[in-house]
Amino acid sequence: MKRTLIVISITMILALSLFAAEDKTETTPPRLGPAVGIQSTPLSVGYRMPLGGYYSLDMALHVPEYVKCEDGYSGMLFGAMIGYLIPMRLEENFGFVVRPQLDFGYQTQSMELNNEDYKRNVFMIRPGAYAGMEIFLEEVGVDNVNISIGFTAGLEYQSINVDSPFGDEDQSTVHIPMASSPFGASVSIWWYF
Repeated sequence: MKRTLIVISITMILALSLFAAEDKTETTPPRLGPAVGIQSTPLSVGYRMPLGGYYSLDMALHVPEYVKCEDGYSGMLFGAMIGYLIPMRLEENFGFVVRPQLDFGYQTQSMELNNEDYKRNVFMIRPGAYAGMEIFLEEVGVDNVNISIGFTAGLEYQSINVDSPFGDEDQSTVHIPMASSPFGASVSIWWYF
């Protein structure tokens, strides 16, 4: 909830500053070169490779994070994302975009209980889509920078392997995470060069 309020506040501030700014461009600025960026939900750094006509291939590596689960397991979570950005409607200095994407995650966890070691490995595949608005900052005098504001949704498949003193156990689940990382409200900044 707190993250959603922050994203909404940032969106409103950006929208007000863009609409109040003096128009400095006549057309949608071209995006011909690659870009590097940072995005939230999940926090990751990315690379954008333009494919022509504002279409692009987006790739990102999630910043590794330490996760502690309610059942006592804790460990590191790693991930990556690849997506194909499609402009649905382009206006003078912003556009509405959709990005079908595939997100991967791997979490290695451990727990000690009654002097026994338990290990769990979780592999996640998350097909989904991002929908939002891409803002070209030439409108306010900042060249070659885009800000994306939107929402990501999708499914999550998990393959879980538990190694305990009682033997190995494998299980898998499919579910729809509701507004939890890597899905939910997202803000990103892209610098083109």
